[in-house]
Amino acid sequence: MSAVKEKESANLIAPIGADSFSPVPLDDLLACPACGGDLSSAQNTTEGDFRCDNCAAEYPGITMPDGSTVPWLFVHPDAAFAEWGDRYNRLMHETRDETASYVNALGGDVSSLTRARLERHGTALEAFTGQLEELLEPFDLRRRTTENLARQQLSKAQTVTSYMANVFRDWAWGAEEMHASAEVLNELICQTSLDDLGTMLTLGAGPGALPFLLERSQNVARSIKLDINPLFARIHAAMQAGEAVDLYEFPFAPLDESNTAVLRRLQASNLTDQNCGECGGGYVLGDISDLPFRAGAFDTVLTPWLIDILPQPVDRWLVTVNRLLQPGGAWIFTGSTSFVSDDPVLRFSPEEFFERAQAFGFTIEASDYSTLPYLHSPASAHRRYERVVSFVATRTGECADVSGVKADRSAPVPATTAMQFACSNYMLRAQILGAVNGKRSISEIAAAIAHRYELDGDAALQIVEQILNQHGE
Repeated sequence: MSAVKEKESANLIAPIGADSFSPVPLDDLLACPACGGDLSSAQNTTEGDFRCDNCAAEYPGITMPDGSTVPWLFVHPDAAFAEWGDRYNRLMHETRDETASYVNALGGDVSSLTRARLERHGTALEAFTGQLEELLEPFDLRRRTTENLARQQLSKAQTVTSYMANVFRDWAWGAEEMHASAEVLNELICQTSLDDLGTMLTLGAGPGALPFLLERSQNVARSIKLDINPLFARIHAAMQAGEAVDLYEFPFAPLDESNTAVLRRLQASNLTDQNCGECGGGYVLGDISDLPFRAGAFDTVLTPWLIDILPQPVDRWLVTVNRLLQPGGAWIFTGSTSFVSDDPVLRFSPEEFFERAQAFGFTIEASDYSTLPYLHSPASAHRRYERVVSFVATRTGECADVSGVKADRSAPVPATTAMQFACSNYMLRAQILGAVNGKRSISEIAAAIAHRYELDGDAALQIVEQILNQHGE
C-alpha cells in the first residue's frame, strides 16, 4: 500500500492508494426484514434502492464516497432514520455544550498545566464534532430528526459513539489485539475440515477489523457485515477503500495530561500490510432482531462478542444462526459467554452453552479458551485481559423455530425499536396538541418543546407546524 498522502487541511479523509470500487452482489442474500420475502435491487421504484418481491416494501441504500452502497434494511426505515438522526443531533448538542464548558473553565483561576489541558481538550472536542459531521454526511442525519424527540425513550439504546474504543482498537493502535484474536480463529479452523469459508456473514461486525483479517487469511468469496450503527458502516467503507480517517480519541483514563485527547489516523495499513479489496466485502445496516437475510444464504456465520449481550433468549439466536447457514455451514464464535438474565436457568456456563448449541443442530468441531488483551489503548491506564471462548461448529441438523411460541402475558413487554418510536411519536404529538388552549401561539408552543427536548428553535418550530398542519391548524 502506498504511503499516506498529505491531506487538505479542510478534509479529514485522505485517499491512500485505494483500489477502484467493485460492487458486491447481494441480491441472492437479502430478505425483507418486515416479511422475510426476497429482496432485490429496485428498479422503477418511488424511493427505495431495494424492493421486497413479496410485500413491495422499499428500502434505501446509502451511497458512500467510494461509490459503494450500504443497504439501510430496518423494518421501519424512516423510524430508524429518525432515531439515528435524534441520536446524532443529541450528540452534537451535548458535545458543543461540553466544548463550551471547557472554554468557560478557562475564565477561572487555574494553573498553567490545567489551562493547557483545558485548551487542548476543548480544541479537540470542537474538532471531533467536525470530524463526525464529515464522516456521517452520507447519511444526512442532521435533517433526520422529525417527530422522534422523546429522548428518554432512547437513553438505553446504542448511541453514535458507543464502542468508540473499538474503532480505535480496530484501525489505529490495536493490531496486536486483533491479530491475536484472528490467530485463535485461524488455528481453530485448521483443526477442522474447513478449507473454504465461502460467503461469510459477520453479525455485530462493529468497525469490522476481525472479518477484515479473516478475509486475508482464509478463502472467503464474499464477506458481508451487519451492524446497527451507521458510523461503523462509514468507517468500514473508508478502510475497505484504502482511505485514512483522522479522528480524536478521548481515553477513559488518560495516562497523563498529554493523553487527554489524542488525534489518531485510522487506516487499514495500521492493521495489515495486505492490500484492500482482495475479497468482495459489503456492509449492511439493520437490526439484528429482524435480520434482512435469506435462510441458508451463508456458508459461514461469524459472531464476535455478540450473543451473550443480546436481550433475546440464547435458544432464539441458536435458531437464527442455524437458519442463516446452509447445511454443513460453519458457525465461528468468539467472545464472552457471560450470559446475563433475570432467570438463573439462562445464565449459562460455557459448557451449558455448548450443550445448547448441540441441541439446536450444531456439532462443535474445535474449541479454545484463551486469555487475550482487551482495549489496551497506549494513551489509557485502563486496560484488561479477557478469558475468551472461541469455537467452530458445523450445522449438522435443523432445529425447531422457537420465535413463534405464544407470549407470556405476565412477562415484561420488550422495548423494541418500533415500540420506542411509536411511543415517542405519540408522546410528542400529545404534548404539542395538549398545549393548544386557544391562548398560546405556535412560537410559544415551539419554545416549550425546544426547551424540553434541547432543540434549536427552528427545528422545534418546524415540528410543531408539521403536527398542527396534520390536524387542521
